[in-house]
Order: sequence, then structure tokens, then C-alpha cells
Amino acid sequence: MLGSNYGGVKQRWLVVYTQAAHGRAKQTVNKQHLKQSQAEYKAVNALANRSFACVADAQAALAHLQKDAEVVALHDPCIVEVEGFKGKGRPSKGRKPDTVSYRIEAGVASVLETRYRKIQQKSCFILASNQLVEAQLSHEEMLDHYTPGQQKVERGFRF
Repeated sequence: MLGSNYGGVKQRWLVVYTQAAHGRAKQTVNKQHLKQSQAEYKAVNALANRSFACVADAQAALAHLQKDAEVVALHDPCIVEVEGFKGKGRPSKGRKPDTVSYRIEAGVASVLETRYRKIQQKSCFILASNQLVEAQLSHEEMLDHYTPGQQKVERGFRF
């Protein structure tokens, strides 16, 4: 049970977890997590295939990707120097490279903690009451008053 003051009205909140909501939330979050992890994996691959002119540019791009990634994590990211030679065929031994560029290499893993947290969050709902005294309206009574007329109560919040 939590207390709140919303719009100048003191309220008593009851956070309710249900197994049925957990099942629905699990399906929804799994689908969203898969879609988002595939998109982030593509972004990591695109970054790994990109060449940078200097180490600072590669580090900035890596930091930006790590900041934006929510459901995937990069393991052991490193910046690798790639030498390039102009002309056809294999370069002779001891020849200095014509160009030097930098690439990012990293392992990718899914962050299951984020998925678990979203499932827990979607498995709960809040009941609010302006009856602050628990002796007059217990938690069980509050839930009993809500569930029979659930559709009627929730229609009041439609826009």
C-alpha cells in the first residue's frame, strides 16, 4: 500500500499483482524484447562494419551505441586498426600501408534483467481510493469493490 497526493486529493494506493496479468505481460514483453534486440543487434553490426578515420571517432560512436542500447550489452569492445593498401594484388613485405582506419569489435549479449523488470512492471496494476482509513475500507474490500465492476470503473478513464 502506498499513499499519494494527486490533484490536491489525498489517496491510498494498492498495488495488485496477478498471475493472469503476468502471463499476458510475458507474451507482450517477449515479443517487444525480441524485436528491439534484433534492431539493436543490427545497429551493432552496422557499427562493426563501419571504418573510422581516427580512434576518437570510433570511441565516440561506441559510447553513443552503448548509451542507447537497452536490451543488448556489448562485451569486451575494442578498437582494431585496419591497414589498407592501394593497387591490385598482395603488397610486398615491409611496405607501409597507404591508409589506416579503425573498426570496432565486440561481443553482443541480450540483457535479461531489463526483460524481467518490464514483465514485473506490466504484471501489476494500481487501485486508488480516497478512503484513507484502512479500518473503514480494507485492502481486500477495496479489491472486491473493483473486480465486479471492473469494466465500468475503467471506462471512466477513457479519453
